[in-house]
Amino acid sequence: MKHELLDLYHAACESKDEDVIKAFQRARDRIGPQIAVDLILENNRLRAELEKSKQEMGRNTNQQVISALKLTYRKHCLADDSIGWIELEDILRDALCEAIGDKAFQDFLGEVED
Repeated sequence: MKHELLDLYHAACESKDEDVIKAFQRARDRIGPQIAVDLILENNRLRAELEKSKQEMGRNTNQQVISALKLTYRKHCLADDSIGWIELEDILRDALCEAIGDKAFQDFLGEVED
């Protein structure tokens, strides 16, 4: 449909014939709304995919934070020596960065150091 509209547009631009210009206007009025609907549907599809991706990322982040909390509990409260302090530090840092973002994590470190 888009190509039909473009073809008619070019024909109308090249012609002084009133019939061609009117045909273009009719085609524009008929095809224009369909193009708009196609664009809206495409945007809705992309928006739905983005929302699905955000939800999936949120689930992954939640799982990462829960896993880090469990390991922290085991190390700190249950004195589980199978988890090293450096390993736990890396896991906690990664989980926090994923959950709040790298900049917010750096801001957090700045607040703690002050």
